[in-house]
Amino acid sequence: MPRPNHRDPESDLSAALGEELRRLRVQAGYATQDPFAKALGYGREQVSKIETGYELPSESLFDRWLDQCQATEQDRYYLGRSLRQARRARAATPAFAKPWREAEGKAEYLLLWSPVLVPGLLQVREYAIAVFVEAGFSEDEAMAKADDRLERQSILSSDAPVHVTVVLHESVLDREVGSPETMRQQLEQLLASSQLPNVIMQVVKRGRYFFGLEAPFEIATGDAIPDTLVMVATVEDQNSQDKALLRESTKLFRQIQSRALNAEDSRTLIREALHRWSQQQ
Repeated sequence: MPRPNHRDPESDLSAALGEELRRLRVQAGYATQDPFAKALGYGREQVSKIETGYELPSESLFDRWLDQCQATEQDRYYLGRSLRQARRARAATPAFAKPWREAEGKAEYLLLWSPVLVPGLLQVREYAIAVFVEAGFSEDEAMAKADDRLERQSILSSDAPVHVTVVLHESVLDREVGSPETMRQQLEQLLASSQLPNVIMQVVKRGRYFFGLEAPFEIATGDAIPDTLVMVATVEDQNSQDKALLRESTKLFRQIQSRALNAEDSRTLIREALHRWSQQQ
């Protein structure tokens, strides 16, 4: 039996899209979900979840759904827009992240210490999707969050771009996220970003343990915002505007930065890692 729908299409964009996709299926002559799911090559349970708004379809499933139902160009336009809107709604910023998002968007300077992953501000879409999927989000939620993350990157190329100093640990360059192709794209993006006049990128080579190695954090400063620190955590990032903590964190960032290669030597290290990933394809 189809699962009961406890989502309200009047207030839930995913449920509203599901209702429209169900209408399209029925109009195409598929009165029940089973034969339609078989025609699509997917399970009935997945069709049910989409029609009730519990999941959003992937791009490939969405296209197959419209093709199978012989959707009109008008339907494709409006349903495509509805899918994008539903994804953006699912990517809405959680309350704990809003102070950092506001500070990041208005910052004049950003200091980013990234010992584990490429920072979100420099991620390519496929890398970001892989990160979110590993965090337990569904494919559609991961895509929505990745798209939202990419929109935030506009602060790097605006008329008054933010000035960013990012320090990466060398292991970030070799830690596979997604696939070798994803890593190739990501390292190409890092190289391109490192050439921007408002970006300083440095890499700390592998070696002995040092204080701060296990703790990614970011600092935003500027005249339009209170200085803000975000300590990146597995479950929920922690934000702070405490002046004493910011002073200590800035001091720690400079200590870590002092261990890093200069910008040109860092680019050489990134190029070498890029060559290794390219050979794996």
